[in-house]
Amino acid sequence: MENKTKRLNLRLTPDDKKTIENNAKKMGLKISDYARYTLIKNKPLIIKNIIELEPIEKAFGNLEYQVNKLGNNVNQIAKNLNQGGTVKESTINDLINVMNILNKRLEVIENEIIKAYKIFD
Repeated sequence: MENKTKRLNLRLTPDDKKTIENNAKKMGLKISDYARYTLIKNKPLIIKNIIELEPIEKAFGNLEYQVNKLGNNVNQIAKNLNQGGTVKESTINDLINVMNILNKRLEVIENEIIKAYKIFD
């Protein structure tokens, strides 16, 4: 990474300065990092510019429902085995299907987060 040795001084109104500070804070960035990105990329740095929210929202979808379903299936398996029984093949298949859905959704979320970090490279 190249050393930052040059400075750029700006005159701002108090409101403009406060807006920049608030935007940087919302993003968890230093003001200089926020300003640098915004000026170089020529667009404001807001969450929708960093991460495409729609794929993440779709990936979450009914994630809570799927996690609960997975927990219920695991509990069924444990109960059956503790009672000396066996586990139905359909129960195992349901468990595998739910795990596959969760893995796909988590992969979408992970890819969106990776894209967000690449912006700062």
